[in-house]
Amino acid sequence: MMHPGGAIKSAYSGWSWTCFFFGCFPPLFRGDLKYFILFLIGHMGLALFTLGIGNFILGLVIAAKYNGWHQNSLVEKGYSA
Repeated sequence: MMHPGGAIKSAYSGWSWTCFFFGCFPPLFRGDLKYFILFLIGHMGLALFTLGIGNFILGLVIAAKYNGWHQNSLVEKGYSA
């Protein structure tokens, strides 16, 4: 995706294999601090209350949805395809 200022960022669609394997860290590597903090708090909260089962379910949801959320956040920042 391109920003009018000339910056270019990659934005993928569909299943996020990086989120599936590395959890909440891909948003941090992509500079998406809002989602990193949200996912980290979600994982820590679920780990406390569900003994890890909730983390597995949250991980599947994040892997299925994160690429779309990342694309939308780039569009909100002014990027276009």
